[in-house]
Amino acid sequence: METFISVVIIIIAFIIAVACFGGLFFAWLWTMGPILNKDKYTWKQKHILAKFSMKLVNLFYRVKIVVHGRENIPTDLDYVVVGNHQSMYDIIVTIDSFKGPIAFIAKDELDIPFLRAWMPTMGCIYIKRDNLKQSLDLMRTVGVNNVKSGLPMAVFPEGTRNYGKTMHPFKPGSFSLATQAEAAILPITIYNTYEVMQNWPLKRTVVHYFIHEPILPEAYSKMKLRDLAEEVQAIIQHQLDQPLPNTKK
Repeated sequence: METFISVVIIIIAFIIAVACFGGLFFAWLWTMGPILNKDKYTWKQKHILAKFSMKLVNLFYRVKIVVHGRENIPTDLDYVVVGNHQSMYDIIVTIDSFKGPIAFIAKDELDIPFLRAWMPTMGCIYIKRDNLKQSLDLMRTVGVNNVKSGLPMAVFPEGTRNYGKTMHPFKPGSFSLATQAEAAILPITIYNTYEVMQNWPLKRTVVHYFIHEPILPEAYSKMKLRDLAEEVQAIIQHQLDQPLPNTKK
């Protein structure tokens, strides 16, 4: 009986500790986003705080990120990151996987409150499904200016989330950001982010994040957007079809 009571007390204490940490943690996230959404902070300063905060998110949700190919990130080129989209957690692992600042093209109906607070801080652009023309204009003006100013943008061309290795067709219009900015395209392949919420809190999730070699503007300049979308999707799909490297959990 005493053993049972001890176990119950430990479980209750654990739940209270998680609730307290979680409450303070998410209050931090919601508060810091609007505070940093000011011109006096540089993209680098904002990214440092965003990266630190996303590491806390990964700690809270018991996520380990294994990054492959970080050496493929361009250091002297403007670039646009293009990847598959398994969950909204893709944004969090992308921030944590890149050393420098990065912004996102995201849906206006983004349903994670603390991320909505942080997105303007990071220079992100919201896409409205009911006004695609306005959204495309923003991407081709603000997005292109961001990229040309040295702030990489990340886009998920499927347009919606998938929950496994089978992707939705890439939307060709998503690649106009890179082509109009005359920027390199950096394909990424993301594994297992859709399992994060399924596993938490009892099981840790290992997310594998592959950064492929960049596709330079001169390599795609004569391609149609549809052909370019298919080529990039094929690169990402090929990695999804491979067995994962052995990683100790």
